[in-house]
Amino acid sequence: MAKNFVKTLIMATVVVTGISATSARASSDDGLAAFLATTIFLFALGSALEGEVSVDPAPQPPTRPNRGYGNTPRNKRLVPYECLQTFTTQNGQVRTFEKTCMQRNYAQIRRLPRSCERTLWTSVGLRYGYEPQCLRNNGYRARR
Repeated sequence: MAKNFVKTLIMATVVVTGISATSARASSDDGLAAFLATTIFLFALGSALEGEVSVDPAPQPPTRPNRGYGNTPRNKRLVPYECLQTFTTQNGQVRTFEKTCMQRNYAQIRRLPRSCERTLWTSVGLRYGYEPQCLRNNGYRARR
């Protein structure tokens, strides 16, 4: 559509210029010559534009693979089940969604409630994660 619009605009400009130039002269022989020259010029311009102008579609941005964990509006509140791990603490076994696993596998990590974050003291050191019951109470579900 843009090609046709530009072509029409150029032809109209040349025709109007040719008519205004021929009406300013008194001689009819010069007017005929100008008319023929304008017609030949428009024909040549139309032929040149017909074969050379091409409009390419806009390039598409690369798409990210959908892991199914928060990349679509329907899945924003589905957290990855594989991040749910059991750790041994002084108080016994504790289950939590490990924070490093969630950072790797869940696109909406910043939207998780801060109140659900937990620090666990294990025999191998500190572990950070999210409490499953707290996430469940805030509308998040584990996706298997």
